[in-house]
Amino acid sequence: MIELKDQDLNEFIKQDTNILVMFSASWCETCELFKTLLKKRSKKYPNIIFTYINVDKYAYENTFFPIDVVPTFAGYSNGVLVTTASGGHINNVENVIKTINEQ
Repeated sequence: MIELKDQDLNEFIKQDTNILVMFSASWCETCELFKTLLKKRSKKYPNIIFTYINVDKYAYENTFFPIDVVPTFAGYSNGVLVTTASGGHINNVENVIKTINEQ
């Protein structure tokens, strides 16, 4: 799993690929659990780049949608936002992965 720190998200998602981004915070215990879960899922879905952004440390104003809750998950395909989900439920992650794979 890749952690974006200094790289611009808008530039990162322009890759010709599928990307799942988890917006998280270091104080969020649920986020830490999902970070571990996503590392495992990334092995099952090699066609998706799994990415982590800590909103406490990263300027995320240009993410194309508001982030009001962590964890928040975003699915990008070929540089386009195709789905989002917020909250710590496994179905959120599975739905984002499914939508990305359908592109």
